[in-house]
Amino acid sequence: MNSLKGTMTQRKQVEQSLENRLRFERFLSDLSARFVNIPPDRVDSEIDHGLRQILEFFQVDRAGLLRSLPDGSGHQITHGVYGENVPPVP
Repeated sequence: MNSLKGTMTQRKQVEQSLENRLRFERFLSDLSARFVNIPPDRVDSEIDHGLRQILEFFQVDRAGLLRSLPDGSGHQITHGVYGENVPPVP
């Protein structure tokens, strides 16, 4: 009986994992589709909107987009969004 209970628990975990993966793939597909054929003057606002969606989806307090500096010395934050009461990164 214990092995049956263990098998059921394992099956539920696998189903939950699959459901989470499908949810993530739908989210990523929807987010990516927003950037197809947008005018250049809307790119920044769409990036900010997408980052806000990432905040909600992953339930994190900040999300950002970085670019590598040309000389390889570091990175620059190009876009950042923050949850409520979360101070921005300097």
